[in-house]
Amino acid sequence: MINAQAKQVALYVPGAECQIELTGKAFEGSSEITLQGPPKSLDLVVSRKVGLKISGPAATTAKFAADHMVQQGDVWASRDYDLAKCRIHLTFAEEIPKLTLKWN
Repeated sequence: MINAQAKQVALYVPGAECQIELTGKAFEGSSEITLQGPPKSLDLVVSRKVGLKISGPAATTAKFAADHMVQQGDVWASRDYDLAKCRIHLTFAEEIPKLTLKWN
């Protein structure tokens, strides 16, 4: 997804088994990705080289708790989000019950 350098992406994937990789060569700027329609399962690989902000239902955002992330209400963000050259804001419209997360 990072290589696409999209400013705004909405993915509608109800009932699908998905794998999304937020990896690749970091670009300068920001991108907003919204996941609509909860997938059956989601395998997510996220690069630690980008600034990341996660928003959505608390049960889903809580899965992003990590040493390099800070919680601000129901939102989680990488500690360097505001200073990062490449920023990704990932929004979950609904809870994702089966989410596997891998930091890269």
